[in-house]
Amino acid sequence: DAVLWSDLASARLSGNDAEGAVKAAKRALSLESALAAAHVNLGLARQDLDGASDTAAMAALARAAALDPGQAGAHLGLALGYHAAGTTAQARDAYKRALAIDPSLVVAHCNLGNLARDASDFDAAMMHYGRALALDDDQSTVHGNLGVALQESGDLTGALDSYERAIALAPHDPEIR
Repeated sequence: DAVLWSDLASARLSGNDAEGAVKAAKRALSLESALAAAHVNLGLARQDLDGASDTAAMAALARAAALDPGQAGAHLGLALGYHAAGTTAQARDAYKRALAIDPSLVVAHCNLGNLARDASDFDAAMMHYGRALALDDDQSTVHGNLGVALQESGDLTGALDSYERAIALAPHDPEIR
């Protein structure tokens, strides 16, 4: 059954088996070509294998969003691809679409914060990082990004607090140290 193959693809993605996820998603789509969830799984697996802005990944995610506009994963995957490609307006719009469907997507809030920070819109950046941390305060990456935004906005005390929290959460992460 196509849904079971798509579920297997999702499980393989969760287990960091992108190649297995591609195979399972393709099998699902061979059984039911209009199964949006399988297109999402295929697109996300292709992003893992070939990069966030990979053409095949983006095509699968766009197909999923067209088939079922309520697929938050499709919009999030598209946002990640646009973000990686440097098309910030499209990324921002896709993150917002994903959040309209699923407001609990920490990565979408964090990346909207990053886009705002990159545009020197520190109030918006702080708002998005705050929303991400309200959902999950144990995200070292969000604390680290918040630290950068606070430092760039001139709040050295707040930045130091955020950096220390990020390091405490992930003391062995080379991106945090």
